[in-house]
Amino acid sequence: MKNLNLSLFALLMPFFVMAQSEATVNQTGITHVAQVDQVGSNMATIEQRDRGQVAQVVQAGSGNAAELDQGGALNDVMVMQSGTNNFTMLFQGTESNSASFMQAGSGGYAYVEQFVGNGNVAEASQTATSVESATELYQYGSANTAIVEQAGAMDWAYIEQYGDGNMAEAYQNAGTESGSSEQYQWGDGNYALVDQLNGANQVAWQGQYGDNNIALSQQLGDNQWAVQYQEGSLNSTEISQLGSGNWAEIAQYGNGNNSVVTQTGDYNVISVVQR
Repeated sequence: MKNLNLSLFALLMPFFVMAQSEATVNQTGITHVAQVDQVGSNMATIEQRDRGQVAQVVQAGSGNAAELDQGGALNDVMVMQSGTNNFTMLFQGTESNSASFMQAGSGGYAYVEQFVGNGNVAEASQTATSVESATELYQYGSANTAIVEQAGAMDWAYIEQYGDGNMAEAYQNAGTESGSSEQYQWGDGNYALVDQLNGANQVAWQGQYGDNNIALSQQLGDNQWAVQYQEGSLNSTEISQLGSGNWAEIAQYGNGNNSVVTQTGDYNVISVVQR
């Protein structure tokens, strides 16, 4: 489990000194449902333990923060935030959990950990009004899915997955500028996709460590940069770039690997290493 840097959360604390709304829900039992609707300078904390929890937080205002902690399987969480300085943090245990986050504002941040389980789904969406938004998704297990959608400036999407048969997708589109996406997978049969279209000055990093993995990076714009690393056997990777000043690098270590690079434009550089 990663050590979370709470410096951003510390920056948010002054917003809640004179806050109008604050909600804290603690439940211990078997069948839980918690829903919090807030308007203003909000803070919501929900903690639910074992069996079928469902939590929904809707916030509208400035300086919003939501922190959810759930244990058990088959949990479903949805957080909607609108305003500035949004913060969301969630921990889910065991398997078949679902987490969905939507942020519309500047300075949004989402952190999700789904651990010790299979079949978990985490989705984060940060809209075009967000600036310097960041999303971190960590999943431990197999057959998990992580999806990040960002449409702003200087956004960062980070995904780590440990296990087999996982899927990671990052979309930074609709005029995204100076955004970066990082995806790292440890295990076999994993799939990673970075889609950066209609933007500029974007960076895509993908690392896969195992066998039978697939990594795809699609970029359409100016000054795009894509890097892919794979270690293992029977892996496949592909980079497509369209624009000027692009740079692509692919490094594969193992047997039976495949690399496809397509570039259209000026000042492009390709470096492919296979062993």
